[in-house]
Amino acid sequence: MHPDVTSNSPNPDSFEELQFFNGPNYHKGIDWYMDFFPVPSNTSSDFFFEKSANYFDSEVAPKRAMALLPKAKIITILINPADRAYSWYQILVLDGQLLRTEPAATMEKVQKFLGLRNIADYHKLLIFDLKKGFWCQLLDGNKSKCLGKSKGRRYPEMDSD
Repeated sequence: MHPDVTSNSPNPDSFEELQFFNGPNYHKGIDWYMDFFPVPSNTSSDFFFEKSANYFDSEVAPKRAMALLPKAKIITILINPADRAYSWYQILVLDGQLLRTEPAATMEKVQKFLGLRNIADYHKLLIFDLKKGFWCQLLDGNKSKCLGKSKGRRYPEMDSD
């Protein structure tokens, strides 16, 4: 970190995020907020920062920050939501097109990912419905159970260009 830039001390109630400008902590006052930062050295080279992801979609956070810290500079860092979710959780990413065209193979991957003991043979549990144009659940008596009428619509082919 740059020697002139200092982060806040962690807030034990909300991990490291202060969540001051968008929630009930705001009513604790600016002194409560500033207690999470070191005493400024009274030079113009001191920069303090904090991060609170919930500020981004808050209507009140920018107004409150402007009212209390009018010279504050705001930096927003955006990352792909899928990348962020992947970093938080153990995620299996599936190809939706393969789910449509090869559902049995796709469901085998899901079962392995979940660590299921009873492995279902989806080759025996699914049947292709020519009217719908997609795979449906195969029921006793060689009947099928498909999604509702609005599902399985056929879409015009798209140009590959």
